[in-house]
Amino acid sequence: MKATIPRFWHRVIILAIVLHLIFCIQALFALSDGGMVANSFFLVFFYAQCLLMFFLPPRYPIIYSPSTSDFHVDYIAFCGKMIVAFPASFFYSLYFLGLIRVVSIVFWTSPPPKIRDA
Repeated sequence: MKATIPRFWHRVIILAIVLHLIFCIQALFALSDGGMVANSFFLVFFYAQCLLMFFLPPRYPIIYSPSTSDFHVDYIAFCGKMIVAFPASFFYSLYFLGLIRVVSIVFWTSPPPKIRDA
């Protein structure tokens, strides 16, 4: 059991990093259109990250200029927004891997039921 617990946390951290990299890449691609979320699929799938990103500091990284209808991106604030959204990626990975672990324990590692003769 001792080897299982650290392996579980390693998997949680690795999945959190992978999920967060996907979130950061889609946000980076959405910057060219003047937004922080690429489309509605990413908005729904990364809803917790989007909430943290929009409501926590630093300031919003996209600065619009109404006179020229152009926008400027502050990449330092963008990186700050990505860092702020990481805890949601961590909890997503914890939820997914914990759910997989519980299902595997319940369905695959439990002993078969004993049948008693009457």
